[in-house]
Amino acid sequence: MKLRNILHLDDHKIFFDGISGVLKKEFPNLSLHHIENGNEALQYVADCLNDKKTIDLIITDIIHPGIDGIEFAKAVRELENHSNNKIPILFITMIDNKGFQQKAKAIEQVKYLLKNAQGKEIIAAINDLLITI
Repeated sequence: MKLRNILHLDDHKIFFDGISGVLKKEFPNLSLHHIENGNEALQYVADCLNDKKTIDLIITDIIHPGIDGIEFAKAVRELENHSNNKIPILFITMIDNKGFQQKAKAIEQVKYLLKNAQGKEIIAAINDLLITI
């Protein structure tokens, strides 16, 4: 699968800029859509699914304005119940908490990394997610 469209949900612009640089080196034709609020991101996903627009991957933090990353991912899976599309989700967060990790990993097609991960770890996690679909 080619990676063309990513939704990135994080309220720290500097992290978005950093992840953009890492991803665009590996996937030069990539389009990244950055949203800082979980509610707005969920509406974006709903609109894309309704309009049959593809989101190839979602990268989300756990904590940001609006609904948190765990609730956001669960809501995305609910939206997908009405479509044939499953969007892989990569959590990248500063929260090194087993409870959050377990909640995230209980959601289908997810990976969980900490923000101190190196670029090659992020790319490897994305490739693992893309293989599972």
